[in-house]
Amino acid sequence: MVEQLRPLLEQPTRKLGTSNEAKKIKEQLAEDPMNMKLIFELGKAYAADNQLDRSANILLRGFKRVNEFEDSQARYEFLWILLEASINLKKYRQAYAVLNDMTAPDDEQGRKLHDIIKCRVYCFNGESDKALKAFNSSIEKLAFANILENYAAAYEALQTADVLTVAKASVQKRASTDEEKKKFEGVDKLMQMKLEYQEATSETGSNQALVYGVVAIFAILFLAFLWYLESKSLDKLKFAQSK
Repeated sequence: MVEQLRPLLEQPTRKLGTSNEAKKIKEQLAEDPMNMKLIFELGKAYAADNQLDRSANILLRGFKRVNEFEDSQARYEFLWILLEASINLKKYRQAYAVLNDMTAPDDEQGRKLHDIIKCRVYCFNGESDKALKAFNSSIEKLAFANILENYAAAYEALQTADVLTVAKASVQKRASTDEEKKKFEGVDKLMQMKLEYQEATSETGSNQALVYGVVAIFAILFLAFLWYLESKSLDKLKFAQSK
């Protein structure tokens, strides 16, 4: 659980320049500028380097040609990368247009993840009712650990749309044990700290952001310690019952 939560507070850094991989694909694309496979590969390479503006720009060239891919997974991944880049760049109407061209996966896990994508796009476009409907669908009949993952993924968007309190209540009522309630409180606090960290980074520069980052790391370690103690207590209880 701790390792799953650690990335929630990590801010990806944009790589400087153009990677060797991206350069290679870019040169190939210059010789064959209409090649959808190369457009896709270059968009992915830029996204891997967290150069999301470059990724979005190149993928937009193939946006309306995505049906040329016979593989539905390739079509979905192409559009998903473009959608995530659009959200990151705060081009929310563009993200909405991309979402409208996406077809939800056939498998249950894929549909749940797609519901979270829909929730975030609706939130950032002010469609709170649709956002909550998609969020509730994304957590229906899931294990509580997976519910927490989806809650964390949608947290910032839900707050932006001013529906976080409603979504939070929906998650809380699914916590059936004291342990699950504690884990929910921990994840909720971590997400609050992440947003404070981001705000500090954007408004006051790196010094205050560093303070928030250090506090957040200690929060993660503290939660890990609590969960470690809980697991040890449970092990002792099982051992005592077996005697």
